[in-house]
Amino acid sequence: MKSLESGESTCRVALLFDGWRRLITAAWTDGIREECEKIQKKTGTSVDLVQYQCWGNASLNRAFNQGEYAVFDLPDLSSFDGIIVDVTNIVDEKVRDEVIDRIRKSGVPAVSLCFDVPGLLYAGVDGRSAERTILEHLYTVHGCRSFFFAGGPKDNYENLERFRAFEECMEKHQVPEDKQGFCFGTYEAESGTDAVQKILASESPLPDAIVCANDNIAVGVILEAQKHGIRVPEDVKVTGFDCLDKAMYFDPQITSAELSREKIGSLAMRVLYRKMQKEAVEKYSYVDSVCHFAESCGCPNTGTVSYRSYLKDTILYGIKSGKADDKQALFESGLMECQTFEELRDCVLTKLSDLGCDGAFLVLDERLTEKGGSKELPDVFEHAHLRVLGGFEKEAGQETKDRAVNSGFLAGASEEELLEYLRGKAGTGYLIFVTPLHLKEQVAGYLLTINPRFLLEYEYIYRIHEHVLNTLQEIRDHQRIVESMHKMKALYERDRLTGVYQRAALKDRIEPAFSQMLADGSKVGVCFADADLFKEMNDTRGHEFGDRVLRRIAHVMDENLPGTGYVCRYGGDEFLAILEVTDGKSLAAYRDRVENELLSDVTGEEAGDPVPVRISMGMVLAPNPEIGTRLDDFINAADRQMYTVKAHHHTRG
Repeated sequence: MKSLESGESTCRVALLFDGWRRLITAAWTDGIREECEKIQKKTGTSVDLVQYQCWGNASLNRAFNQGEYAVFDLPDLSSFDGIIVDVTNIVDEKVRDEVIDRIRKSGVPAVSLCFDVPGLLYAGVDGRSAERTILEHLYTVHGCRSFFFAGGPKDNYENLERFRAFEECMEKHQVPEDKQGFCFGTYEAESGTDAVQKILASESPLPDAIVCANDNIAVGVILEAQKHGIRVPEDVKVTGFDCLDKAMYFDPQITSAELSREKIGSLAMRVLYRKMQKEAVEKYSYVDSVCHFAESCGCPNTGTVSYRSYLKDTILYGIKSGKADDKQALFESGLMECQTFEELRDCVLTKLSDLGCDGAFLVLDERLTEKGGSKELPDVFEHAHLRVLGGFEKEAGQETKDRAVNSGFLAGASEEELLEYLRGKAGTGYLIFVTPLHLKEQVAGYLLTINPRFLLEYEYIYRIHEHVLNTLQEIRDHQRIVESMHKMKALYERDRLTGVYQRAALKDRIEPAFSQMLADGSKVGVCFADADLFKEMNDTRGHEFGDRVLRRIAHVMDENLPGTGYVCRYGGDEFLAILEVTDGKSLAAYRDRVENELLSDVTGEEAGDPVPVRISMGMVLAPNPEIGTRLDDFINAADRQMYTVKAHHHTRG
């Protein structure tokens, strides 16, 4: 391990976790952190954790899930000293294989939680032994001679281990094939329902026991059996696995085996630390599972639970959940009012501070927040474009309830500057929690939270994550609508033939600009031009040629603007120019440049025969109280002067 070999007393571990649908397995992290504290006390080595969390199965929309899984591409895994990964919930095999491949290529010691991955260490519960114990109990104590296994996902390692135990026991006791059966599904109660329906549809006698891969399935089995008048355990024995509260407090109380995710997380960290120290470590490490035989298999109630305490805890949980829901409602209402990315930043960071954490940073792709940022974003993180929109960090000892946060901390910093700042905090034993921000499959950035104490208290953290994503999408949609409106307005303001402004833009754009120039103390030239002999040219050379003449005049007038200015097709072959000038001499210079350039070939190669274009241009200088104060006053004055110039041109021929 780099940090230990160099004599430093700190190391960094990456946690790569996918949620179970919309839930988060906070128990993994809790167990890992407990073990980190033990390592700190025993060895003096501080372990900093960075958890990359997503919910890749939360939506039926594949594009959304793709955006979630992008978080696994965010870290440089080779920069860590160790990795702990949970791929049990990643149902997309392609994503799972990519994550595993990246871990292998990093060359960093890694532990997989409850999923056997070649080349990675394994930490989990010894489910095979526990399931064997349950099956032996059913066979020897309750005299069961026919069995049905109601399984979870067929490709899930834990499920397969329990099914192998089932097969081993069937073989050991030579249970005939017509006395055993199985089916696979999910880890939800619906799989238990499906199992009972399959058994009844077979018209075979009920098995003596239905062995379920987890407690959820067992609950489904019991409820469906009761619908058909089948009693548990009198007519059929039922067992589960995991020892969830729903098993211990169900009626009947369900026989089950313990699966402590806290203990597994602690074991994984313990094994990983030993591996980082170059110790010899077995491929497989197990937490022992204790079996609790209860009413659903015919045993008495375990007596290990207090129903009054459970009821009390349920009431307290309801109160706690109510407070959490209040905070959630405040979070949601705050997000609903956000119309800009900056407002989103302020709301999210303030609410996270209120929920309980030591700091947070919002990192977005700069192309999303820049003006006109409605362009498409990539489906992977492009680190060069990531910028800190803002963040905060509480000072040591600052109360969590203090909502006052400076959300502009590190605003505008690059991702590398943020990482450099966080590297300066190494050795503090922190947990950094990173969740992806995306617009379906388009990667927008990520939210980074330091020591999020709310993870264990607020199991529905996904709801906050979802609302942030929805608000991000709404702001982006609003951004696109505004941009589309600007484009439509620009199309409306522009003359389709020449590309310069049309007369409709005078009131909304050119008049306000004229007034602002004067208010700023600038001198403004107003020029009114008309093509000489345009009707004759149009009649003799054709309308297509006439259109090229008009485009040429507009182009030359626009290209020769000295700086701030506007050119407008006033009507027909009449053009108006408004421009900032220093004095009358610079205004006259503009007129001369335009007139001289137009006396050359009208359209270059597409014109055919060279046809010089002569215009008559009148011009006045503002401000001039004798002319007036409104733009119309100066346009009319320039128009009158234009006719004087045109008359002079006709006199000269």
